[in-house]
Amino acid sequence: MAKKRHLDNFAEDYNLWFDESFNKAIRAIFKVLPEVSPVYTGYFASSWKVTAGATAQAASRAIRKESQKVSDRNRRFKEPWSNVYNARNDQHNAYFSGKTGEVRPRFTDIPYIDYQATPVVNIGNVVAYAAYALENPSVATYVQGQLKGDLDRAFKTTPQNVRFRIATDPAKRQGNVSYTELF
Repeated sequence: MAKKRHLDNFAEDYNLWFDESFNKAIRAIFKVLPEVSPVYTGYFASSWKVTAGATAQAASRAIRKESQKVSDRNRRFKEPWSNVYNARNDQHNAYFSGKTGEVRPRFTDIPYIDYQATPVVNIGNVVAYAAYALENPSVATYVQGQLKGDLDRAFKTTPQNVRFRIATDPAKRQGNVSYTELF
């Protein structure tokens, strides 16, 4: 005979289901973002990072933007991006060098997110030139189109106060990015 479950456990089961589904979605999105990102050397597409916080400000602060100097040094002198960067600059034309950018994610540790403790999740990019790279609409088109539809179908109802945001566009303030709210 099946063991009777108390209805009190429903809320706990739902929270567990939502946590697991939400984290699975975050990992899947994190894996797809480099594929839809603009690629020159591959450094931008390799620099997505997942953070979470109790507030939008806390989650945004955790994505610390690199200085221009650090971003430039990494693109020019760190493997695998330096190979592409130097080959393209030697040719004086990015598209005729025959080299394609290489994407190698730099931030692979994705925290497990307990939506009750940290209800705001941001996926952002740490490169100094993120606002410039996001002028290419490929990320925004994916996030605001296919991804938004997929998440709306998967999470028809979401717990109160949960916010999920992805950096998609340059902000009005120079050098900053704005986030698209998915829910």
